[in-house]
Amino acid sequence: MGRPAWLSRASIPVRLRAAAADRLIATLGANATSGFTYDTHGNTTGYTNAGITTHLAYDGADRNLQLSTTTTTTGGTTGQNATISYTRDTTL
Repeated sequence: MGRPAWLSRASIPVRLRAAAADRLIATLGANATSGFTYDTHGNTTGYTNAGITTHLAYDGADRNLQLSTTTTTTGGTTGQNATISYTRDTTL
């Protein structure tokens, strides 16, 4: 198990749990977040908060390329809420 840590956001204490390699595994509090997943490079690839799961995708240089969200209802129905894709400007 990881080391617990405390963080205060807008006067609401939030407890954080981190695993080996200092990867966040969950938060506790009014807006708890859980289900953190990571790729082999340590990039966060997903997490769930308030029934909404966020998925993140990266390119070979570990740059974020896409974010998408899905919602699972109490009945188990899953729907895709949004997808945001990023295109890198290679002229810079």
